[in-house]
Amino acid sequence: MIHQILILAKSRKFNNFCIAGIDIDSAKWMRLVSDNNEIDGAISSKQAPFSPLDIIKVNIIKKTPILFQPENYLVDFSYPIKKIKTIDTEALLDIVYPCIKQPYTYLFYNTNPFLLYNEIQTLDSSLLIAIVDNIYFFRNSYGKIKANFIYNNFTYNNISVTDPSTYKTAPIFYQKALIIISLPHNPCNEKYYKFVANIFPIN
Repeated sequence: MIHQILILAKSRKFNNFCIAGIDIDSAKWMRLVSDNNEIDGAISSKQAPFSPLDIIKVNIIKKTPILFQPENYLVDFSYPIKKIKTIDTEALLDIVYPCIKQPYTYLFYNTNPFLLYNEIQTLDSSLLIAIVDNIYFFRNSYGKIKANFIYNNFTYNNISVTDPSTYKTAPIFYQKALIIISLPHNPCNEKYYKFVANIFPIN
């Protein structure tokens, strides 16, 4: 089935990409995946000649939900992916308004950088979008990009970042931004880390 999708995240995963966006017709999340189990369903750069804020036309074979990631959809790469257009941040805010009009109490259960197994079990989504304040991207002592920010008057510190655009720009501060946060389906040391998968600064 053909879908028009607004791409909101194209973050690094196993030297390839984890790609997610919102279906233009339904306003529901869709994470686009391949059938390559060796890279955990990631998509190669050759398969994904598009960027965040692009609206694309893609053929979906079927919905392929997995544990803790119910939004996954298998892409038919035999059908050429067509870029329809690129939108700006103002248009983005209009499109995603249904997703952000009712603020969350917390961004995925708590303010911690990760969830435990009993916590992630309570969620019915692994993707969310939110407007945050005073977001600061920096490299920690291990060279990893992290983010600190404020949401709903709560402070979040040391949140992992997979948005490639921050790798060259950090450290950098934005007073306000729209961010995409993603959760993995596999834990690291029994922890499911939250990832800032993309950031859109707001003037």
